[in-house]
Amino acid sequence: MGNLCRRIVPAVLALACALLPAAPLRAEWRLQSYLGGAKTMDASLHLEQPAASNDLELDPVVFSSKSFDPPLYYGIRVGYLLPQLPWLGFEAEFTHLKVIADTRRVAHATGRFGGQEVDRDTAVDEFLEEFAITHGMNFLFVNAVVHWPAFAANRVHIVLRSGGGPTVPHAESSAGGRRLEQYELSGLGVQAAAGIEVALRGGLHGLVEYKLTRAHPTGTVIDGTADAIFWTHHGVFGLGFAF
Repeated sequence: MGNLCRRIVPAVLALACALLPAAPLRAEWRLQSYLGGAKTMDASLHLEQPAASNDLELDPVVFSSKSFDPPLYYGIRVGYLLPQLPWLGFEAEFTHLKVIADTRRVAHATGRFGGQEVDRDTAVDEFLEEFAITHGMNFLFVNAVVHWPAFAANRVHIVLRSGGGPTVPHAESSAGGRRLEQYELSGLGVQAAAGIEVALRGGLHGLVEYKLTRAHPTGTVIDGTADAIFWTHHGVFGLGFAF
């Protein structure tokens, strides 16, 4: 297997280099901003409140993003194309995503609540009246980016990017008549994305993109913590400037 990999990998790299179009050997900075919409998939929410003897799994919990309600879904990024490899670049990206649990919906609860064993279907707000990240499941990504001039005299680029970094969620929760909200540095987020960039005039270009993100943040809630694995589909559109 090792010998086979040593033969195949160089061949794949050589083929990729042969297929990549020629481009001027120059450095290029890019600044982009975008808006869009997102859909976070249903997830299992783990609620732990040791002082109250609560340790529950709620599955599935339904989430929404309300991307076009203030505060809006948005993102910004700044990147740099390498002068020796102008199809390859690196960038820093910030994405502001909201995640809002529909606590009125029924989920299956298992574990302990108030020290008593629980195993039943019930509305999430029996245990947690509110759980939301409305000032952002804030992603801080470092990405690797591939730009592939596709057609229309190189005015249209196919762009692939992948990256990861910390999340800085602003969790909001309420239970038992009390409310809590705060920013926290939390778990790692990762993304993969594919999009198209179209040159408009000068260095100005438009962009559309699909991205998939995964995050596993742990947020402080009333008397404890709540965590879930969030898989989210994003569709974004925006403008950028190359200089």
